[in-house]
Amino acid sequence: MLTPELEKLVDLALVDGEISEKERSVLMRKAQEVGVDRDEFEMILDAKLQAVKKNAAEAAPAAKPSSKHGDIRKCPRCGAVISTFATSCPECSFEFTNVEAVKSATILFDRLQSLEQEKARELANCRNTKNSRGAFKKLMDGDDFDKQQREIEENFKKTKLDLIRTFVVPNSKADLFELLSMATSNAYDNDGVVGEQEQAWLQKTDQIYQKLLVCAAGDQATLNQATSMVASLIQRLPEDFKNFTRIPRELRRSASEDQKAKNAEREADFKEEIMSILKGWRGIAFGVCVLLFILSLIIENFIVNSIIMYVEFFGFIGAIYLGWRIWKAIKKAKAELL
Repeated sequence: MLTPELEKLVDLALVDGEISEKERSVLMRKAQEVGVDRDEFEMILDAKLQAVKKNAAEAAPAAKPSSKHGDIRKCPRCGAVISTFATSCPECSFEFTNVEAVKSATILFDRLQSLEQEKARELANCRNTKNSRGAFKKLMDGDDFDKQQREIEENFKKTKLDLIRTFVVPNSKADLFELLSMATSNAYDNDGVVGEQEQAWLQKTDQIYQKLLVCAAGDQATLNQATSMVASLIQRLPEDFKNFTRIPRELRRSASEDQKAKNAEREADFKEEIMSILKGWRGIAFGVCVLLFILSLIIENFIVNSIIMYVEFFGFIGAIYLGWRIWKAIKKAKAELL
């Protein structure tokens, strides 16, 4: 049996006819606190959710029967029949927009942030519970709390992966492009390792890109931009993951040329940055130190021998230090520009 407080929470969660990941997580935690069996509570929760959906379906007006097979879409401007995934009218070029649809990336981001916040709260509660106990009790229960924290981390990790993999990909061209940008930026962090979460983002990138190929079939500019984003990701990925998606031959050729142009531009910027470093105070000081060191080796006048010894020492040390500074500056420029 559910407690009155838990029953009230369930009713509040079902007001909109859906139960979000965050709401389910809160309800499951509350059920555990009041001693309700987890499996039994899930059965009750699912049954209540199905009952709410059934009542909503029965209350909704019946759809008008159609003698035609499938739905037919028409352009709101000229009335021309259009395909399901069309983003613009082939007759009058009117572009279809759906303000509500261009929110998928924001919705996904908010859900992921909610999961992170909920995880942080549960971990904080776990630490507070541990800290509220006495020193001896904390020592005895140390392993249990560490195990509980690991379980919280693992559960939220699985929930996050499921959310990324199962998030519904929209049909709107603008929404798809925005979601693709989000997926490609999260698919790899250039550390040489592709983890579980990055693999989930790679799968989502493939799903979004393949759908975009259909939805934006007549928009070459959008396809080129999307392909360029995917090609840039492929270039950075380790060898085992470079074939995570399929790029059509004609788009692959265009993306390759675009990538070569970008690489040439980055290399030119990198060379320009190196020249500015060498022409700056570090390069000039390095040249002076090397010159002084060489001169100290050439001059053999005993009168100035002591001075030469100091010049040789400081010239050598200065050359090493400034060479190190120049190497760091070049390495930083390479990371930023290449």
